[in-house]
Order: sequence, then C-alpha cells, then structure tokens
Amino acid sequence: MQPEKVKSGYACLLLMFHLTWAKYSASCRTITVTDSLNLQQAIERLLTTDDGNGTVINCTSIEVPPGEHILSSQTLFTAEVGAVEIRGPSGKGNASVMCHYDVESNYTWYFGEVTSVKINNIQFHECPRPLRIDTVADVELTNCSFRYFTEAVLDMFNCHNVRLSSVTIEHNRGSGISDVSYRGNTGGASFGYNNVPQRFNALYLSISDSVFRNNSATGFLTSTEAFSRRVYTGRGGAVGVFANESRTNISVVLSNCLFEANSARSFGGAVYILPGGRTSSHNVQVLDSRFVSNEAGTSGGGLQVTFPTAGPRNSPHLVTFVNCSFTNNTAPFNGGGMYISSIRRGAVGNSVDIQSSNFTGNNATYGGALVLKSFAFSLDNSSLANHQVSDCMFVRNSGVSGVVSVWFVSAYFRGSNNLTENYGNALQVIGSVVHLSGQMTFLNNSGEDDSAFQLLSFSQAVLGTGLIISFIGNSGRFGAGIYVENQYDSAVGGSYPSACFLRHEEYKAPEEWEDITVRFSENRAILASNLYLSRLDWEACSSSFHYTFKFLKNRDDIISWPIWELGDSNVNTGYSDPTSPRLAVQTSVKTLITGNTTVRAWPGLRYTIVMAGIDQYNTSTTALARLHFRPNNATQGIGIRFTPEVIIIGPDPTSGLLTKHFTVYHEIENISSKTIAGPLGHVILQSLDTTTIEVGSAKFVLEGVLCPAGYTLLTDSTKSSTCGCDEDIPEVLLCKEDQETVVIKPGKWGVYVPTNKGPNMEFYTCPAGYCSCRRDPEISNDTCIYSYVHSDPDLQCSCGRTGILCGECSSKGEGVSALLNECVSCSNISALLILALVLADVAVLLAITVLNLPLPSWIIPFIIYIQLAPIVGLYFPPSFIQVGKYLYYVASASSFYFVYDFCLYGGLSPEMAYFLRYLPLLLAIVTCVPVLICRSTRVVSKRRPPSSHGVWSVVLLMYTNIVHTALTVLHCHNITNTQGDSSARWFVNGNQECFAGSHILLALVSMVVVVAAGGLIPVCFILSLGHSNKVTSVTVVLILACMTTTGDILLTW
Repeated sequence: MQPEKVKSGYACLLLMFHLTWAKYSASCRTITVTDSLNLQQAIERLLTTDDGNGTVINCTSIEVPPGEHILSSQTLFTAEVGAVEIRGPSGKGNASVMCHYDVESNYTWYFGEVTSVKINNIQFHECPRPLRIDTVADVELTNCSFRYFTEAVLDMFNCHNVRLSSVTIEHNRGSGISDVSYRGNTGGASFGYNNVPQRFNALYLSISDSVFRNNSATGFLTSTEAFSRRVYTGRGGAVGVFANESRTNISVVLSNCLFEANSARSFGGAVYILPGGRTSSHNVQVLDSRFVSNEAGTSGGGLQVTFPTAGPRNSPHLVTFVNCSFTNNTAPFNGGGMYISSIRRGAVGNSVDIQSSNFTGNNATYGGALVLKSFAFSLDNSSLANHQVSDCMFVRNSGVSGVVSVWFVSAYFRGSNNLTENYGNALQVIGSVVHLSGQMTFLNNSGEDDSAFQLLSFSQAVLGTGLIISFIGNSGRFGAGIYVENQYDSAVGGSYPSACFLRHEEYKAPEEWEDITVRFSENRAILASNLYLSRLDWEACSSSFHYTFKFLKNRDDIISWPIWELGDSNVNTGYSDPTSPRLAVQTSVKTLITGNTTVRAWPGLRYTIVMAGIDQYNTSTTALARLHFRPNNATQGIGIRFTPEVIIIGPDPTSGLLTKHFTVYHEIENISSKTIAGPLGHVILQSLDTTTIEVGSAKFVLEGVLCPAGYTLLTDSTKSSTCGCDEDIPEVLLCKEDQETVVIKPGKWGVYVPTNKGPNMEFYTCPAGYCSCRRDPEISNDTCIYSYVHSDPDLQCSCGRTGILCGECSSKGEGVSALLNECVSCSNISALLILALVLADVAVLLAITVLNLPLPSWIIPFIIYIQLAPIVGLYFPPSFIQVGKYLYYVASASSFYFVYDFCLYGGLSPEMAYFLRYLPLLLAIVTCVPVLICRSTRVVSKRRPPSSHGVWSVVLLMYTNIVHTALTVLHCHNITNTQGDSSARWFVNGNQECFAGSHILLALVSMVVVVAAGGLIPVCFILSLGHSNKVTSVTVVLILACMTTTGDILLTW
C-alpha cells in the first residue's frame, strides 16, 4: 500500500471518530426563568436533551428568580435528562412555585432514575400531588418549604443518597391514594426502600435543621391490610421511613428537627419508621429533635418504630435517640410519646437506644410516654428484642396502663432515669426482663389503681451491682411503690418458664444483696404503700435454674431481704396504724372468708360485713373486693348498687378481721313487696388486684326488708330507690342519719306497721309517765327529745316499761305501784299494808258516818279541786310530773286511799292495782250501809232519824277518784300491731285486750260504778230542788267532777 493512501485512510478514521464523539458527548447547561420564559417552559426546555448540534445535555440547572411562578402541568423527568438542579435566589427575595392546574395527575414532578436532583431556595405551595423521586443516586433539598399540598409532599423511593436541610414542611395532607407498596401516603415526606438496585450500596438519608408542622396522614388501613399489601396508609403525619430492604444497609439521620402538631390517622403522629430486612442492618438516628403536640389515631403519638423482621444476629437493626424531647403528644392506645414494636417472633436483637431524652405531658392508654413492645412471647433473652433507656426524664405523662410500658421485650435501664409526677403506673413491665443499673428514681407518681413500678405476668427485674432505686411520694390504691403479679400465665403458651420477680445480675442469693438499695419514703396507699405481692410463683422464688433461694414461708421472708429500706414515713390509710413499716408490704389474697351467711337490710341501711383474706401460705393478708349482686328467680329485673362497690379486707390488729360498712341501693325496676322484702339473691364478694383479675370469692344471701319506721321508699334521678324520711307523717319531726331513729312529737307512743305503700307508723297518746324523753347530743344538748328506735321500740318507754303503750313492766318480779302504776320491785311483805288501809278506812268511815257531822260548805269545793288537780295536771308539761305526784298523794288521802305510792306486791298487775282502788268504795258500802239501815229502822235511836250528813260527806270525798278510776278502766283504744292487725287495748296496759281475761271483771265493776255515779247526779239535783228549789253546791260539785274525769278520758282518745 502506498504511504499516501495509508495517510489518507487514517485521516478518514480520525474524522469519523471525531464526528462520533461529538455526537455522543455530554455537557451541562443553565436555563434562566425570565419574563419571556416561564418556569413551565423552562422545564419543558430542560426535557430537551439535544442542543441541536449533536451534543447530549445531561446536566441542567434552572435558575428561578424571585416572584410567583405557576406550574400548569405535571412533569416527568426521565433518566435521559441526567442531573437536575432547580435553584431559587440565595439572597433577597423568594422564589415561590404554585401548582395551578385542573388536570388530574399522579405527581407534580416525577424524577425517574435521573442522576441527581437538587432543589434549593424554592417555596412550593398548594400542589395537589407530591414530588416523586424514584431511584436517584443523589437527592438534595436545601432551604425549601412545602405548604398546603393536598396529597403529601415528597415521595422518594430507593434513592441512594438523600439530604434534606433547612426544609419546612407544614400544613399538608396525605390521604394515601397511591396504594403502592412502600410509597407515599404520609402527610409530609415519605422515604421507601425495597429491592434497591445493586448499583447502590450503603444508602443514606439525612434530614437536618428542618421543621414539620401541622401535617396529617388522613388515610386508613388496618394493620393486617397494611402488612399484607405493604401499603402503609395513614402512618407518619410528617415523615415516613419504610426501609424493608434486605440487600442493602440503610442509614437514616434526623437531627435538630422540630415536629409539631402533626397527626396520623393510624400510627406515628409525626414520624413512622419501619426498619426491616433479614440480611441487612439498618441504622436510624434521631438527634437533638423535638416532638411537640403530635397525635396518632391509634398508637405512637409522637413517633413509632415498627420492626417487621429481624436483622442479622450479629448486626441487627438499631434505632437511636439522643437528646430528644417528646412533649404533649397523644395516642388513644399505645405510646403517647413513642411506640416501639416488633411485629413477628424472631425479631432477634433489633433494638432501640434512647439516651438523654425527655418525655413530658404525653398521654395514651398504654404507655403514656413510651411503649417497648414485642408480639413474641418469651423469656428467652436470645429471642427478645433488646432495648435501652439511659439518663432519661419522664415527667407529668399519663397512661391508664403504664407511662413507660415494657411488653415482652428485654430492656435495659442504665445511668440515671427519673420518673416524676406521672399519672398511672410509671414503669409497667409485662412478660419481660428489665435490667436495672445506676439510679432509678420514682417521684410523686400517682394513680387511682396504679403503682410506680409494676411487674406483671412472669416479669423479672435483674438488679445490677450498686443499683439504687428510690420510691418517694408515690400514691395509689395499693402497692404505691412496687406491685408484683408474677404467676405463670397459660394464656401466652406453655413453653415459657416462670421466674422470680427479682434476681441479681451475678445470680447471688437474696440474703447477699447488700450492694443494692431499694428505699421507700413518703409513699401513700390504702394498703401496701411500699410493696404489694400478688400471686407470686413462690416456687420460682424458692429455687431457680441458676441459684437457690431459701424456702419462702411468707411475706416476712421477702421483707427480710437486705435490699429494702422500708422507712416509717409511708402511709397506709386502710389501717389504724397507717405508718407501720410491716403493713407497707402485703401479699395478695388466695381465699376469701366471710362471717356472714345472711344479711337482712332495707335499701340504704348500713350493715357490717366481716371478712378475712387468706394468702397462699394460709396467713391473713390484705386485698380489695368488689361486690356483685346475683338475683334469684323471683327477683329477676331488679338491681342492687353497693356503696362502696370496692372494699378493703385484711388483718386488723385487734380482731384479726377487718370490718367495713356498706350501703345498699335497690334499683327502681319492678319494685314491689316481693322484691323489697324476703330473699333477693346472693351477694358475691370478688377479690381483685390492680389488673382487675378475679382471684378469690365468697358470698352471702341478701334478704330484703321493708323500710324502717318513719321511712318510705324514695327514688332519685338515677331511678335508684332507698329508704328516706317520710315527710307525710305529721308526728315524725326528724329522721336521724342512722336510719333507725325518728324524732316524734312529745307524749306520743308510736307503733311500726309494715307496709310498702303509705305511712308505716301509727301514733297514740301515751299514758302519763309511761313514755320518756332523752337528751340527744346530735340534736340538742338542752332539749329532751322523744324518739322511736326501729330496732328497739321500747326505748320510747320510761325505764322498766315495755309493750303496747308501754303498758307492761319488763322485768320479772316487778309490779306496778299502788298509786301511780310505776314499774317497781319490792318485798311481798308490803301487801300487809292493805290490812292497815282497811283498818284505817273502817275507823274513819265509822267516825264520819256515826257522828254524822256535816262538812263545811267551803271545804267541799276545795277537796274536789284538790282531787281534780292531778287529773288536770296530766296535760301540763312533762316537768310538772315531779310536782304532780304530790297532788296525787293529797287527792288519794282525801279519798280514803293510800297516801303514798309504794310497791305492794312484786307481781302486782295494773288490773289488780285498779281493783285496789275500789277498796275504799267497798269499805264505805260495808261500813255505811249498816249504819244507814240501823238509823232507818230506829235501832240506834227511838227518835226521828237524823239527816245523813256523814254519808254525803263520804260520797263527796270518794266521788272524783272513784269515777276517774272507773272511766280509766273503761278507757280503750283500737291499736294496730306490727302484723297490721288491730284490736281494742286497755289504755293503762296496752298489752291487755279490753273486756278479755282479767280485764272483764274489772270492766264490769267499773261499768256499775259509772252508771251509779252518773245516776247520782240527777238524784242530787231532784233532792236539792225538793228542799230549796235551787241546785245545791253538792250537785254542782258532782257535775264538775264527773265532767272533768270524763273529759280527761276523752282527751286521750
């Protein structure tokens, strides 16, 4: 070949190579938005990758000047465009980009596998769809803001290196319409990873110095739907990181960020993190960030981390929080501040490390501040997720069940952790092993049924050497310091061994734990202010797989462990000795014993239940018990409400049993006599612990009783019925709080008439001196009060009296006194005084009759008035009784009866006493009649018979008292008894039926006396008219005496 041809061929090859290189070489360019080239046009120009001269453009920058710029359509950036940079002004002025178009779209901008994306100094707002960035090597967003997006903001998927700095994302909403696995659906920014291309390794996501405020993820999918479809709708109100990637490790750093007022309908009110992958090791760090007032619709009010799978055993997934704060975040279920969960069993070694962080004012049902939870039930440390909390503060959080809740995981509390002023169980451990070291302080935590540190369901606390735990000022119902319920629970499977609730990290026996201190000070509970031990697995605490305890006989063996500093400043309000250190530690009840078999009570009556609680060592212990009512077949439809519904039982230093009073309320349904009185059903006393698990029961029969005297069934606004004071009974002035006593009008005797309808008391005038009053300091110290006591009606009677109208003397050997019918005891020898009365009366009567001396006219009215005075005095105030009895003495002497009131015979009845009152009349008849007969037949004198002045004098002296006696004998009342039957009863002795028994003869004599006394008045009237045509003073006196005595009787009816 000729040299020229060779040279020429070489030149052609060079030319062809040059042309080819020129055609396929790439270069960068800058497009500036101007008045003549708007942003949308600039983007369309950017999509043109050929400059027309054969040069491929794969690096484009768009410079956006200050001002408002409108995107009129969605834009797809494909791999051909290479690197994309959109930047606004870095100095004065803002470049604002607004989406303003009606066309339905799936995205605003879609960057698909471009080389890199950089967006700086741009403010986006009011866009209907997110910016999607898919499989991009480098993503950088700096000094940008995103506001008022209606379907999330950022959706990044499988991007290699992502950096967000000084970004503000606020007022955006994500409803989750994409329905694509591991994509979008958060309220703000979503970062998804799954099957990352092999060209990417060591993925990195950084979000720093950014603000996420008022974003919401409003969509909803159940957990089953989400994890089966990998669509995590409604998770992460501000940020969602879905890293279910097994081939490539991912590092995520969130630093110096503010998450405020974000919400998610499901999980993670502000942030949701999903680190998953069995062969990868993901590392998430949240540093120096604040979570404020975020809310989740289910769990994780501030943040949620969910481990769906485990990482490698030697390099698991790790999420770290350093110097973060969670304030006022809420969730209705788990983790008001933070929720950490491991979904499947085998999430081996995945861990969360929380360091130097503060949780304040967060709220949730379970774990108001923090939940560390696994759904793998095991006590095998090798199969548990391991988490760590160190140097953290938990202040004023609240949770119904736990403020910090540890569920079926292994957790380490190191350094100095402080739980202060929380409401709920400050630290609740369920089915878990917690390792405690350093210092743990539980200060001023409170809750109705809660304790500061709660160990449930075979949980165990491993105590590190040098550990100091302080329980100060905590309060709860019981177990204010520590509550332990540590029995084996078959509900979680049969392959998990029980464990003692405490062990030393070096497996020392408890008596060798001098290097650990657990102190209690100023804690307050109803019982067990320091430590409550409920259903321990005592065998596990007696012998372990790793060490041997001495056999535990009772709670005193645990109290003797050297770790405890119980102190005497703790208060147990359920005991008479509230500060006893021994009472500050209690065991739970295994068996309940009640001393009641049947309780009879009306609605509202306070009655005593005697109970004892026996623990598993058959020693008396403490417990709470709830009262349930179970009606019988005849009382279906009614309900019983107890106050209090929950009671304390336990040892009492004096009796060994603790007794309490309870008030029973009957529901208004189907109230009738059969549902108020008689057996109603059984009352079940069920002992409870703070987890409301029923552990022992006892029962007794509840028998209903009608309302007591003076009360009636009242119904309140809640349709509950109880016995209250019956204001429709005029004689009832006041009802006392004991529901036994009613204050009644003076001088009245009351009787209880059982009824469920209308007034249940009837009142009658009480015989003078029979009823008594008493001073009652609860009502008045100055006034003597008449009252009726339902359980002891005879308390209304004077001392020694009982029965109807207080008419009977209660004690054997007592009789009534001769004059005043008082109940007294005496020697039967006093009956000889009757002979003295007979002799004296006969002598006086003979003297008056034989001498036949007329009484001066002025003395007759005087004597009659003296005899009427004690009768009239019966209606004077009770204080007059002491003076009135002396009038009785004078009146009695003037009518030839005993001049003093004394006992004649020990068994003297009122009937016999009243027969004795007729003795002067009988003697007068026996004495005067023969004298009158002798005079009329001139046996004594042959002269004309003299006048009978002596006989009239005797009649006048005896008339008043004899008539009063006769009328009193005939004085009867129709009285209703407690069975509701009525009968005529003698006023003087209400236990005696009128005209029956011993009253018949007395009544017949009295009727004769009344007829004779009544007939004497017209006789005197006729005789007086026959002599002087005037009514004599004798007739007037007789009429006055008869009217007065009759009036006395009528007034008592």
